[in-house]
Amino acid sequence: MNFNDIYQRSGQFRPVPLPTHLGQEGAGVVEAVGPGVHDRPGDRVAWCGDHHGGCGSYGTYALLQSEWLVPLPGALSFEQGSGAAMQGVSAQAMTHSVYAVKAGDLCLVHSAASVPGGEPWLSGGPPRGARSAGPASCSCWPAAS
Repeated sequence: MNFNDIYQRSGQFRPVPLPTHLGQEGAGVVEAVGPGVHDRPGDRVAWCGDHHGGCGSYGTYALLQSEWLVPLPGALSFEQGSGAAMQGVSAQAMTHSVYAVKAGDLCLVHSAASVPGGEPWLSGGPPRGARSAGPASCSCWPAAS
């Protein structure tokens, strides 16, 4: 369960139409696809639903729109993938829609060493030539100078 699921269940998030299928974020293996879908059975994927109702992530199977799916690298577990989906969507929105990050900007990556999305930001850098920094409680990253 991720924060959106908790918010919806507690009534803190926008109301969802009933009946609904609980669970908005998840990860798993594609079992079957409809015509014209680029994903293939056997693909490892993570997803983040549209937040206008659940997409069934609490269940054994979920019927999802293909545009919600992102490839899940083999290095990430399903648990990590289901937690990283919303973080990736949030990072994309914050650095493109809310504020267009540009060269020279400094981006703060919270919990950088412990979040599945933190490592790519710190090793590969944020988009468009911006700089990044993030607090971490381990020595796995060098200190900024």
